[in-house]
Amino acid sequence: MEKLNSIPKYPWALRQLPPFPPVANRLLGLLQDPNVSNAQLSDVIRIDPTFSFELLRLANSSLFGFSQQVSDIAHAISIVGLERVKALVMMVALNAQIKSALRYQRLLDCWIHCLACAVLTENVARGCGIPAERAYMAGLLHDVGRLGMMTAYPQEYARLLDVAAEEGLPLIQAELDIFDIDHCMAGAWLAAEWSLPPEVRFVAQTHHEAPEPGDRELGNLLRITNRITNLIGFSVTPESDTYSFEDLVDMLPQPARRRIDTNPNALKQEILEKVSVFAAPRAA
Repeated sequence: MEKLNSIPKYPWALRQLPPFPPVANRLLGLLQDPNVSNAQLSDVIRIDPTFSFELLRLANSSLFGFSQQVSDIAHAISIVGLERVKALVMMVALNAQIKSALRYQRLLDCWIHCLACAVLTENVARGCGIPAERAYMAGLLHDVGRLGMMTAYPQEYARLLDVAAEEGLPLIQAELDIFDIDHCMAGAWLAAEWSLPPEVRFVAQTHHEAPEPGDRELGNLLRITNRITNLIGFSVTPESDTYSFEDLVDMLPQPARRRIDTNPNALKQEILEKVSVFAAPRAA
């Protein structure tokens, strides 16, 4: 808790962000329930035109190849699956900011990294008896601080990423130098401000800490999957890490290890197939 106490009460780098949409909060709450029904989700989505439009757009995209137009919300949810609905909720919730921020390739890379980490974390968590919904949400939102900083200051944050990559600077230190807060602190602050699940605040705060081999706790699994996600090609900036891909796979508990492909190229392709629909910025 020591680091939590060092977070500014009102970080200036996050002041421009609007409140988290109430509909998004309701949907994220429902999506944590493994027994949630499509009918429950559709009842909430129907009351928001933006969520409804984006869900139907996705269900009717070439990714699913339906010959007939999908116009029913519950049917659309069954087509795209809960995994993509979760990602869609976050995309729409941050839509006004992210849509402009994603014009920058490095900031698009940030979002793709979060999606890839969500897919991988969900897979390994299943082997440890952790509900898939909790794991996916933790992976998707572990970098919510970085998403917040990049949407508030897209040009400045994109430049920070470029300079950190060119100069080989540690990203967290560069963030502190420019914004007086790093993305781990920012994530913990935003999670509390937006009333996101407590574990989101925890993983946002701790995902850069060293992982413990064999530990099945969700936060520890996330520290491993975050690093694996970077190593197989979903990194935002080149980061030196003391762990190899094989080291990280070996750190996973045995049941979790069996849930993923231990060939890094094959694992990357598998994840790419699941995030491809979100992997390119849409026209404004």
